[in-house]
Amino acid sequence: MSRDSLNRRALLGTLATGVAASLAGCGYQPAAGEYKWSESVSVGPSVPFSDGESTWLAGTDRLYSVANVSGRTPQPGEDGWRELDEAYVSAFDSSGEELWTTDAAEQYVGDPVFADGTIYLALEGGSVTAVGPGSDDEGEVHWTTEVDTDDGRDERDEESDDERGEAGDDVDGEGSDDDDSGDDEDGTDDSEEELELAAGSPLVVALGDGELWGFEAATGEELFEAEVPASQNATAIAAAGEYAWVAFLEDDEHHLAVFDTGGERETRSLPEGPEWLVAGDDLALLGFEDESAVWGVVPDGNRQFELEFELDPGPRSPIIVDHTAYLESGGDLLAIDLEAGERLWDLDSPLSGGLVADADSIYGWASGSGCGLASVDSSGEFQWDATLPDEITCRDDLFVLEDTLVVAGSNGDLTGFRTESGRRYSVVS
Repeated sequence: MSRDSLNRRALLGTLATGVAASLAGCGYQPAAGEYKWSESVSVGPSVPFSDGESTWLAGTDRLYSVANVSGRTPQPGEDGWRELDEAYVSAFDSSGEELWTTDAAEQYVGDPVFADGTIYLALEGGSVTAVGPGSDDEGEVHWTTEVDTDDGRDERDEESDDERGEAGDDVDGEGSDDDDSGDDEDGTDDSEEELELAAGSPLVVALGDGELWGFEAATGEELFEAEVPASQNATAIAAAGEYAWVAFLEDDEHHLAVFDTGGERETRSLPEGPEWLVAGDDLALLGFEDESAVWGVVPDGNRQFELEFELDPGPRSPIIVDHTAYLESGGDLLAIDLEAGERLWDLDSPLSGGLVADADSIYGWASGSGCGLASVDSSGEFQWDATLPDEITCRDDLFVLEDTLVVAGSNGDLTGFRTESGRRYSVVS
């Protein structure tokens, strides 16, 4: 079904309801989960090509699309064309209206991250950039910081050479300059990793090539550089508040490292590699499948609490709202009070993945056959469920913006649904 047919159906339904309401003497009351609007969106000004689908990120009242674009677009000038090879970021409100679009200098790599209204991207060439609204509410690049991964690699290479002594020389006394095992055929180094980002406030971190860099979120100023020699074996990274958390494997043992804004590090051992790692202010949550447990770890590396909970394999991580975490796994929905380190409630979940939440409710795809939406309130009480139009699939991305659930489809369409019932209007009023 096309978007036009969906809008026609919504219009006809509204007209029919209005007629019935006029006869009945009262207006129609929209139900929670009901269709509100749909919009077809693009990722930039007349962008001809996109390298893959958009990545979607959300705040409390804004939705952001990040996409790499390439090609040529018409532009007044000498030859009338502009070459594109960069990342575009677009912001939308809870009604699907585009608020602004801006571009970064290069294409992005890895996964974008979002914190406090700002999107952070790792760019090709090894830099980190911050994109968000400016003073005029138009999108802009706040800062871009170059990350010199070569320095850390060169220092470790020198240390390794010192330890090996003459072991790296050939038997006839000649050096090993001709060894290009780490190079491509064109002589370029292919050992550089993509940077992996995590962001909170006021700390943004980038992990890669054996180092962890910390940056001031507001300015991009480098706060620290710390060695993480097992970064190539890092299984998870997270940041929130003034701390960054890295789970990694070293010498066949699992560890969790905690860094503050000064680069000071605390490390503790872990029983296994975590299925997921998420950070709240002054605490990290880790899930262990084999242990059937959820850990809460504080910045000094100590375990504050452990709760038994069967975990499905895979990175279906919890969401944190204020001081409460919500986690769905194995058909159960669990709420954790992070301050007390206690289980608030758990229940047979009417939700199946794709969890999003606001201060009052948790939403997600409805469990069971077909594709629908469902909601549970913050006390664990079931609220509502609703079926969806055929063109919506439960593989699409789901977000909550103010009073609207927004589905971001792979075809570039945004569709909004009500989170709660609407007002009932009287015809005479």
